[in-house]
Amino acid sequence: IEEKDASSHFGPLSLWLINTVKRCQAVGEHSDAVVYHSRFKYEDRRKIRDEVVTLFRQKKEDGRVIATQVAEMSLDISACNLITECCPPASFVQRLGRVNRLDIPTEVANVYVYLPTMDHGLPYSSKGNDDFREDYTRWMKFISTLVGRNISKDDLDVDFQRFYRDPINQERDVAVHTSRLRTFRRNVRYGSVTAQCVLKSDLQEDPSMSSGELQRKSVPAILSSEERRGEVYNHHFVIDDTSDEWSYNQKLGLICTRQLTT
Repeated sequence: IEEKDASSHFGPLSLWLINTVKRCQAVGEHSDAVVYHSRFKYEDRRKIRDEVVTLFRQKKEDGRVIATQVAEMSLDISACNLITECCPPASFVQRLGRVNRLDIPTEVANVYVYLPTMDHGLPYSSKGNDDFREDYTRWMKFISTLVGRNISKDDLDVDFQRFYRDPINQERDVAVHTSRLRTFRRNVRYGSVTAQCVLKSDLQEDPSMSSGELQRKSVPAILSSEERRGEVYNHHFVIDDTSDEWSYNQKLGLICTRQLTT
């Protein structure tokens, strides 16, 4: 489908999976669906996870969730509809595992796939847009073999194995998923990395926050090397959520409004 048509398929008991937190928040901001990704406080993320599972298990008609790849394997849910951005075949197979797992109101679950256009849309990579478009083309070729078919788990396994018999696909996706591991030399001191943080507003409310409370209030964030030279509380970087660059709310989580510099 086209990206602009995705919301029209977002009906009851639907799961919408998006590749990045930023894009997930952008879609979730204009929806009444539950938003679920990694950048919530630990205590909020646990509550949201339980809410998501309950929505689908009780088959509530208003059960709709917008999430990132954190939902690929961590949620024991059974959706009637899946909307997903194009992603690597291994991720796509995991995402298909969130639909029709258990008894659902419809006999067959529907899956809708689109190419994101706002940015390259893929997590965990620093490749340029041209490389991403090349990957998208390969991945969509795999997904296109499934279009219009009623597929079982065994059918999916056959198509997946056929795709990775091609040496080109094996080589280019080796860093995404494989039994082989590769390491890369990089100085993270000068790059942007994900770090455990605590909000300044929470510390102001509880200046002597205990270790247990700190764990409940902790939230992961991508910080630049400059930001990691800032204030630290008990091994957690302090984020000023009262500034123009950061904010937090229980629906969308931690929001960064500026571009990272390395």
